[in-house]
Amino acid sequence: LSVIFFAVFYLAMLLLNEAGHILMASALGWRVEQVTIGLGRNWANFSLGSIRFELRTFPLEGFVRHRPRTASWSRAKSALIYFAGPALQLALLIPIFAWLGWQGLFTASDQIAVIAAQTLSVVIAITAGFSLIPKVVPSEQGPLVSDGMGIFFSLFASKSRLE
Repeated sequence: LSVIFFAVFYLAMLLLNEAGHILMASALGWRVEQVTIGLGRNWANFSLGSIRFELRTFPLEGFVRHRPRTASWSRAKSALIYFAGPALQLALLIPIFAWLGWQGLFTASDQIAVIAAQTLSVVIAITAGFSLIPKVVPSEQGPLVSDGMGIFFSLFASKSRLE
């Protein structure tokens, strides 16, 4: 049962991570130009408002292409946008910890809801944790950076690079 929960929750956390980036960028007044979910061959494109969405063959990771509208506080805003995805995922751990407690996360259970919550906690730890590790991923569209590398680049990049 945990394997099924893992697959479903992984996709949900991927979507939630990208939604966090979109929400933060919008809240800070930045344009969101493109959202890509998955790796590999592009098999679906659609637009919602001014945002172009791409769905690819293997839904293992995603990215959001955003642009500032003004140069004010661009480093801090960019870092917040990169951090928002994992932060939204990690925020889900609060109600899970409140319900199960630390010990409940690691105690075997035959209750489906508890198994689901435990599996969700593992998925959040894996997806948010790996997102925050600084790395660069080569792609057809040029190198893509993880959220952790995006935070690092945002804080130390030249203002002209962010513009």
